[in-house]
Amino acid sequence: MARPERTDFSAWLRGGQTIGHTLDMVREVISRLVLILLLWFVACVIGLNTHASAEEQTYGVLTLQAKLLAWLGAPFPQEMSVQSPGGLRQVFPVQSVPGVPWIQVYAGAYFHKATGAMMVWALGAAIVLVGSYYWYREFGREKLKTRQVRGQIVAPVGQLIREIEDFNAEQRKAKHRPHHVPARIVNVPYPFGTEVEHTLVVAAPGSGKTVALHTLIDSIRARGDRAVVYDPDLAFIRHHYNPETDVILNPFDDRGAAWSPFYDARESHEWAKLAESLFKDPKSGDPYWTNVTRQIFTWSCTTMSRRPGGVSLSEALDVLFGPTDRLRKTLTDTPAAEHLADGSPGRVSSLRSVLIEGIAPLIYLTGREGRFSIREWVNHPEKRPGFLFLSAPESHMASLRPLLGHWSEIVVSALLNRNALGVPAHPTWLILEEFPSLGRLDALADGPQRLRQYGGAVVVCMQQISQLQDIYGREKARTLVGQCATKLILRANDYETATYLSELLGRRVMHRVVENTSYGANTIRDGVGLAPREEMEAIWLPEDILNWPALQGAISVPNARQSAAFPVAPLKFQYQDREQVADGWAPLTGPDPVHAFLTRNQPRVIQAEEDAISAGAGGPELDESTAASDAETNAQHSELVAAEGETPTERDNQAAAREQREAEYQREQEQRHRAEDPNQARYVRSDRDTDTSDPGRNADMGRDGTLHEAAREDAKFDLGL
Repeated sequence: MARPERTDFSAWLRGGQTIGHTLDMVREVISRLVLILLLWFVACVIGLNTHASAEEQTYGVLTLQAKLLAWLGAPFPQEMSVQSPGGLRQVFPVQSVPGVPWIQVYAGAYFHKATGAMMVWALGAAIVLVGSYYWYREFGREKLKTRQVRGQIVAPVGQLIREIEDFNAEQRKAKHRPHHVPARIVNVPYPFGTEVEHTLVVAAPGSGKTVALHTLIDSIRARGDRAVVYDPDLAFIRHHYNPETDVILNPFDDRGAAWSPFYDARESHEWAKLAESLFKDPKSGDPYWTNVTRQIFTWSCTTMSRRPGGVSLSEALDVLFGPTDRLRKTLTDTPAAEHLADGSPGRVSSLRSVLIEGIAPLIYLTGREGRFSIREWVNHPEKRPGFLFLSAPESHMASLRPLLGHWSEIVVSALLNRNALGVPAHPTWLILEEFPSLGRLDALADGPQRLRQYGGAVVVCMQQISQLQDIYGREKARTLVGQCATKLILRANDYETATYLSELLGRRVMHRVVENTSYGANTIRDGVGLAPREEMEAIWLPEDILNWPALQGAISVPNARQSAAFPVAPLKFQYQDREQVADGWAPLTGPDPVHAFLTRNQPRVIQAEEDAISAGAGGPELDESTAASDAETNAQHSELVAAEGETPTERDNQAAAREQREAEYQREQEQRHRAEDPNQARYVRSDRDTDTSDPGRNADMGRDGTLHEAAREDAKFDLGL
């Protein structure tokens, strides 16, 4: 019959056996100590007798015997026969023996030496007892001590900082760079030259990610490096913006620089990158419409950017938002020309709808004076400090997300072109706070592995690993994370991310000894066994990472030295109150770019109407084709934005597409009628054709203000004649 394991009786039996076995082991240890003390006592007695004379030993022992008999009393003998030093034997009562003069002299000398011997024994006994206690205890602990055999080393953050500083001091001397200052994040310095091996920061909201990035930006400013900072929350502009050295790219910020894609894009592949940012791949369905629209946009902008004298963004948007015939003319002799060839009106209207929806964010870039090029700023030939902040107010984040992502891709592309331009590899940081919010950017995902030799240092920040996997897929997300050698890990809020970070921080093999107790009815079966084993374990379990408090985590730096790798260190840091040096967002004080864009054609239409009225029947009048084109353009513009400052919505874009299809059909009908009766076609010269203030537009005009024949034919084509 099996003995029950969880009953009260079994617990009582188990307790009695183990306690009894423990007492037996204690008794065994004590008995060994007592034996050692007895042996030491014998050794002390032998030493005493060696140093005492025969008389001292004789009378000393005789005195001890007399005192013992006197203490015991009757019936033990109460008289003793004592021999004097001269050989005469006398009988004395036991009480008077210690007082006999010659006995007292020799016994006193013996007892004096015996006292010294006892002190020596006591000292030895104390040493044995204390020494055995500490020896047994440490030996017992050592038997059960857990030791790391191999794997990732863990050390306090203070030790990590000391090791890095010692390594940096050696490298400064070896590289002849005595003034080198390493970048720091949460006060942990980067090992010499490892800033360009990129940094990963993973932290849940409220765990201290922004606080850590503030410390990094402080050190970048102190080093005099340049940095491009993606600031979706406007926190870094508030505490780090310096108008003398820094630039803000935000079309809704009054301090924002005047940027146009025509300032940074010349070749078709550069326009294709912008097209990928503006026209995102659909998560489901056929990507045909998106791909075709990208080609239309790419080749249209490529063609316009190569025109003599260039074009402005407003002029380019006039073409893209304008009549289909005008866009079709722009695409002449390009690979995208066939997409807008005469065919199904519904197909062309669908492509126009996708085009309008994608290029709507470009409207916000119009209306500013100046010229700012991201490529020129990044690849300045001299090392100049300064930050480029990429930001957007929360209310406009969705509309500006394509531009924010494209700006970041331009930075990567500019860094990769440094060798071709002969630009030195000055340290340039790309700090991407909330990196997944930029969407899929393959240039950023693939860039870190190539940017090192060009001085680019990327800092990728996110809250959950699933954000990255959802955008790039599991394998590419792992590739991106693997390109970041420095890793700052703070609290995670979901188990999947915590598990991933636990694996990322590494594992180690530990040597452990397990103590087993055996007992039975026979004491021979009682015993304690020690079983050593080696186990692989994570440095921090997912549960540890899930439960870290705010401003606490772990940091891992790349191994840059030839000896042992730098350890991983747990760390704690403090929140710092920072002075606000600027507003995160300065609202626009000038004209609203959306309103200016929507009303840009009103002077032209009004002037054409006034010319028609003043000329009467014999003068130029606005023909049906031009009216249809203007109606189409105005319908598109009026449907793009519901109100001033608002972004186009899905319903607005659908309405614009519907109006465009109707205008397209009406124009085709009118063209058919004009083909039957050519006398209906009349040419009206607009103020755009006679604007003498624009030398680019007057390039085709004669000295007397009349159009050359070629320009006249172009104007007729623009009006659909």
